[in-house]
Parts: sequence; structure tokens; C-alpha cells
Amino acid sequence: MKVRRLIRIMAAVLLAGAILAGLSASDRAMNASAPPEKNAAETTPATTPAPTPETAAAPAPEPEPETEAEAEPEPETEAEAEPEPESEAEPANVVMDTQASMARPLTMSMNCSEQNRIWMTDDDVQTSGIFSSGKRLRISAEEPIAYLYVIWNSRPVPWTLRTGNAGIDCGTQGYFHELVKLPHPKRELTMVLPRQELTEIGTLYAFSEGELPDWVQDWEPPCETADILLFSTHSDDEFIFFGGLLPTYAGERGLEVQVAYLVDHYEWQRHRCHELLNGLWTAGVRHYPVTGGFLDGLFETMDEAIVYYKPEQILRWQVDTIRSFRPLVVVAHDSEHGEYGNWTHILNGSLLKQAVWLAADPLYNLKSVQMYGTWDTPKLYIHLYGDDPTVLDYDIPLSRFAGRTAHQVAEAALQCHKSQVIYGYQVYGPDYPDYDSHVFGLYRSLVGEDEARNDLMEHIRPEYWRPASDATPGSGEDGNE
Repeated sequence: MKVRRLIRIMAAVLLAGAILAGLSASDRAMNASAPPEKNAAETTPATTPAPTPETAAAPAPEPEPETEAEAEPEPETEAEAEPEPESEAEPANVVMDTQASMARPLTMSMNCSEQNRIWMTDDDVQTSGIFSSGKRLRISAEEPIAYLYVIWNSRPVPWTLRTGNAGIDCGTQGYFHELVKLPHPKRELTMVLPRQELTEIGTLYAFSEGELPDWVQDWEPPCETADILLFSTHSDDEFIFFGGLLPTYAGERGLEVQVAYLVDHYEWQRHRCHELLNGLWTAGVRHYPVTGGFLDGLFETMDEAIVYYKPEQILRWQVDTIRSFRPLVVVAHDSEHGEYGNWTHILNGSLLKQAVWLAADPLYNLKSVQMYGTWDTPKLYIHLYGDDPTVLDYDIPLSRFAGRTAHQVAEAALQCHKSQVIYGYQVYGPDYPDYDSHVFGLYRSLVGEDEARNDLMEHIRPEYWRPASDATPGSGEDGNE
């Protein structure tokens, strides 16, 4: 029994060894045919080292984001290259800024008849919107209105511009061409027109914020003290017979130049009031002119002119004007021939010879003395006077007029007098010695004779003659340069 049990045990041991040997051979065969990445030593987490950033970046799907990330400097380079498009855009921006800085004319809606609206917006000063006393003219635009430019065809008087609850007092200066600047641009305005029989508006413009066009006239008040006071008889004489004087001294040299017209054209030739202002503005004059208020007339003899004008009234106006503006230089018409034989020219020029003396006389017109004081004018020039005159050069290019000469500017200004140039008037030069606008004789001087004879301001020192100066007339200094 014991022998048999021993034999069975030994057989079981041998069988188990054979089975184990077979299993070992099978494992080795399987391991020999397995892919390398499936090697147990590489895939067992317990034996795999912790990944570093470099190792984590190694898998195939991840390099593309890294490549994109590394490619980010290219967009940065494009961003660095952005100044080129910006530099290309800069001129456009400048143009846009320039355009934005220019005031734009605005289309207006108004509570008035269609005919009145047309007449006020047709750019023709000879057609007018006509309104009754105290009319409230409401104006609106799609953009805020920063400027209102009014060309009056009735004599300007005070009126009010209302913007909401606020009001602006206008018309106090009596300008036929009036620019109103709104402190706060508004889309809706109301013009409260004056209480007079009728109010006529020749042309009405509204502008947005920005720089106004050159043709819009923003007048300064008449001079407080004038360097040059020009007495012109009619509007257009200031260019026909005084030529380039205004472009030279007012426009180019920027002196305080005041123009005083003997004749007021409003009653009989109202359009000439507008021509007058347009001409002065073109010539560079910025101080609003004054007029004597005398009506024009045509005369066959000086006696007729004297009866019509009453010279004492003209003389008083001239003296008041001189005392008011305290000019360093007064310029007058040809007092002998009136240029072409015009009796009003002769009267205006000859009376000024007396006026400059009387303006310094404390006993002449005491009311005027109380209002203005007296004034002793340093120099009086008369057109075409004397044998050794001062001759002005109007052929020098002027920097403030883009290189045009004073003569050219004067011709352009004269063209503003459309109702007069149709008669063939021009700015007369040396080819017309009886009218030559270059020639002026020194009739009276407190500063000695001219030497160079090419400048109305020769020997004049403004600081000597002005009241604020330490060196005042009568202090012992001669006032010469």
C-alpha cells in the first residue's frame, strides 16, 4: 500500500513539472512576438519615472500647439509692423482732421414762407426775406449750429438770438454783415427780430463748429486809435484812386487802418453797402468802416455841391472823425481837380485841409472837444498834390496775399464793386497820371519833410504819439525817427 501511494505521488510531481515547463515556454514565445511599446517594463506605472515638461511635450499631438506658441512672435512682428499701416493712415487722418476742423454750411429749416426761405438762401443779397415787427424766426438744423452769419438788407438795429432759455444780444454794432458766434452750439435757435416796420434779411447762413471760410466776414469794431485814416468819398474810390494803399498798410503790414466814407449809399444804392464791405475784406481791412451819412449827388458846379451838402456839416463830421480816431496819418482826395472833376471829391479833400487844423483847436466845437478831446494830426497826404510827391510801390509781392502785389489785390477788391466796374473803372496807375493811385503829396507835417518818399509812415514813431507813451507831444522830443 505504501509503495503504491509513493508511486502516485511521484507521478503527480512529474506531471506538475511538465505543465509548468509548458507554461514557461508559452510565455517566452508570447513575449518574443509582442511589440516593443507593450513591454511590461515600459508600461508599468510603478516603474515609469514622473514626466518632465520636456517629456510631456514629447507626445505627437502636442508639438502643434507648441509650434503655434513658438510662432506667436510672427503676429508680434506683424504688430510691430503696424506702424506702417498707421503711417499710411496718417495722411488720411490729417485730412479728416482738417475737414473736421473746417466749419460746414448747414441746411436750415425755418418757420417762414417758402419764398422768404428761398430769398434768404440764394446767395443773392439783392433778394430778401421780409418780416414784420418782432417776428420770431425759428431755425433748426440736423447738426448743432455754432455760427450764424446774417447779411442784413435793412439797416441793422439791436435784436436777440435765443437758444433755449438763454439770449444773446446782437446787432449792437450795426454791422450789415454780422457774424454771431454761439458759446454753446445748438440745433434750434430763434431770431427775435427788432420791433420796426420791416426787417429785411438778404442772406442767412448757418455753420457747424470749425474754421470758417475766408469769405465769412468777422468784423472788428472801428479802430480805437488809427495809424492811417483814409477819407474816401464813395465806396470804390478807396481802390480806384487810392490803389494798393489798403492792401499794403492794412493787409500786409497789419497797421491800424480806418476808412471813413463821406457818402452813405444805403438810401439810394443799398447794394453798394455790401460791395463796400466785400471790397474792404478782400483788401485785408478788418476794422468796420464808418460813414458820414451824407447822400450822394451829381453837380455841374461847386456852388451846387455847396448848397446840397452844407460844408460846415461835412467839416464838423471830419473834425469829429479825426478827434475820435486820433490818426497818425490822414489821407485825402485830390482837393484841386477831384481826380476826374468830381465836385464832391473836391469838397471832401479841400475841407480836410481845414479839418486837420480845427481838430487841434480846443475852441472849435466844444461839444466835440468834451467828447473826444483835441488831436493834432502828424501828417496829412493829399492825392496828386505837389511837385515832389511820395510815390508808393504797389508792385511788390505781398506775403499775406500769397505773393500777389498790392495792385493785384486792389484790382480784386475793386471787382467786388460789381455795380461800378461795368462802367470801366480800374485801379489807376502811372499810365493815367491824372488819376495815378500811387502818388500822394505831403500837405502838412509835424515830423519834417519826407526823404525817401515811398512810405506814408516815414518819420512816424507811433509810440511817441500815443497817450500811453512816456514821450508825449510837447515833451520836447521831435517825434522823428
